[in-house]
Amino acid sequence: MDTGQVMDSDNWQRVRELFDAVCDLHPSHWRTELARLSADPEVVAETLELLEAQTVDLSRVQSPLRGLLEAGVQTERAEGERLGPWRLCERLASGGMGVVFRAERADGLYTQEVAIKVLHATPDPRIAERLAAERRILAGLQHPNIARLYDGGTTPGGQPYLVMEYIHGQALDAHCRRCRLDLRQRLTLFLKVCAAVQAAHTRLVLHCDLKPANILVRADGEPVLLDFGIARLVGNDGDPGRQPFFTPGYVAPELRAGEPAGMASDVYSLGIVLAGLLSAQDAARGPAAGQAPLPPSHLADAGCTWRGALRGDLDAIAMRAVAASAQE
Repeated sequence: MDTGQVMDSDNWQRVRELFDAVCDLHPSHWRTELARLSADPEVVAETLELLEAQTVDLSRVQSPLRGLLEAGVQTERAEGERLGPWRLCERLASGGMGVVFRAERADGLYTQEVAIKVLHATPDPRIAERLAAERRILAGLQHPNIARLYDGGTTPGGQPYLVMEYIHGQALDAHCRRCRLDLRQRLTLFLKVCAAVQAAHTRLVLHCDLKPANILVRADGEPVLLDFGIARLVGNDGDPGRQPFFTPGYVAPELRAGEPAGMASDVYSLGIVLAGLLSAQDAARGPAAGQAPLPPSHLADAGCTWRGALRGDLDAIAMRAVAASAQE
């Protein structure tokens, strides 16, 4: 509406009435219906301008939402479906970042079992191009305790997918409980996880979603980190203001505040993981929303045989990692 012109209250009321009468119609019917309802060309013109402005504003929301809804539908892939040379064999899990399948090579060149993650990201050629560049960086990340990224591509519907090393293992916390690991064994596992994260950081690759479910322990006792860099890869999807995907309870304060991710963000998440391992509890569920994490010795219950050993250095190390400020 031209703000340089002032409409009297009667005409404005008429515009509002006409707007309400036709706003639910398809835009192609607006002009005909307005002409039927009013003989005043000025009121009709103002109503049309208001309707068109409303449509433009809504399209900024509707278009991305439609893309995301289509993306959600397109990630519902079926077992037996082919993605490039890979055949989807079994749906393993789904979450905020995408749907994971166990898959196998199906072109006859060689036999290989992999994990394929179909990502929740709006189909867009620009995003696909950026993801391809990110994949090349992640594919070069080689460490015995980090799951390899082998390949990637897009589905026929335009959804990006990643082909990763398939790890037979159990989540870190579940493994510690099942095997009844003592304090020294838990610390040994955690130090291997830290070494893997440090190796990635030297390549300037962040994880941004470290948690026990993303750390699997193989039958040989070696921990392997999954999804390295994928949370940030999905979270940015071409929008520099958008934050990486993260898991409540493990996310650093700066990410909750909408600030950029950094190496300290991964350190914070590691601190929560460490507190859980030391206390034999789920440390991510310990503090209420907005409260500071608790020391491991406060989380451990009376049945924890090494509870007394946590007070002092181990408490201090865990609490230093989860300091409220990334600069601490």
